[in-house]
Amino acid sequence: MSALLKKAVINRVGQNDGDLIVPLAERLWGLSVRKSSKEAILLIEFYNAKTAILDPARFCPTSHNDLVNLVSLLKTRSGTSLKDLPSEVLANQHKHAWLAGRSNEAVLAAMKFAASIWLMSSTSGWSEDEILSEFIQRNRPSCTFSTSATNASEIQVTARGLSQIAGIDILWTSDLREHLKYNPRQRILSLFRHGSFLKERSNSGYPQGFLQETASTMALLFPYGDSPHKRWNRRIRRKAEPDVEVGLATNPSRDPQDYQYWGGHLISIQKTFDTSKPGTLRQWIHDTRDGNQFYTFWFAVFAIFLTLLFGLIQSVTGILQVIKD
Repeated sequence: MSALLKKAVINRVGQNDGDLIVPLAERLWGLSVRKSSKEAILLIEFYNAKTAILDPARFCPTSHNDLVNLVSLLKTRSGTSLKDLPSEVLANQHKHAWLAGRSNEAVLAAMKFAASIWLMSSTSGWSEDEILSEFIQRNRPSCTFSTSATNASEIQVTARGLSQIAGIDILWTSDLREHLKYNPRQRILSLFRHGSFLKERSNSGYPQGFLQETASTMALLFPYGDSPHKRWNRRIRRKAEPDVEVGLATNPSRDPQDYQYWGGHLISIQKTFDTSKPGTLRQWIHDTRDGNQFYTFWFAVFAIFLTLLFGLIQSVTGILQVIKD
């Protein structure tokens, strides 16, 4: 397995992604994945997309091990500021020979690139005076809300409801910083697609409990307790291939106050759902939030149907009468 990591990052001729992702997932993220599993496929897609944008003129790892070694350095030097990391790199020329002779700016960019792969999150905005944990702390979601002000004491919204009733589309993202971000103009909700990454583990880079809480938000949005949700979830997985089953929490709390990081986002999404109005026939059919409105709608549909039916019967009767006469 280690021999696979010694192969080139850029020129991947002859390399099998299924074989490569198994040791990569273990070394980069501490994850055990099965070759050709859904989580493995999505992880290698993420890795390939990241490495595809490398600029050899600026910096470019010669092997997968080069990136693994940078991530290992980030894990062991978590208390070192970004500006001091290049000296740590140059102090170990054996592991980081590919960065020898590169400018300080290039080494800093390489460290930020490696961190973005390790954290599955954008590292733009990581200042040189910050250690990585300070950057994560500054950019993580914070829960600042009052349930009395929002009138939402419980989170009931699901991804299926957002799509079928509120007309909100889901955008699957590999950037954890984009999770639960809602674009009201485009009516798009971004959701993190790598459920396997959300398993709590040591050296994840994130505060304890953060990944588990993130998994709980996905379990809220994708419940598996009833058949309509199961059928809809299966259709979503076939269409967009998200890894939302692996690592999801069981019986997640619906109390937003139990979400230290994502509570504010969940409240905002619940409010967006509660205030949405059906705009299409399909949305009217699925909207059962207001019982009176729901039954009034179907009564009106039934009344229109009867009116058309009786009109058709009268027309046919009239035609038959004319023919008979």
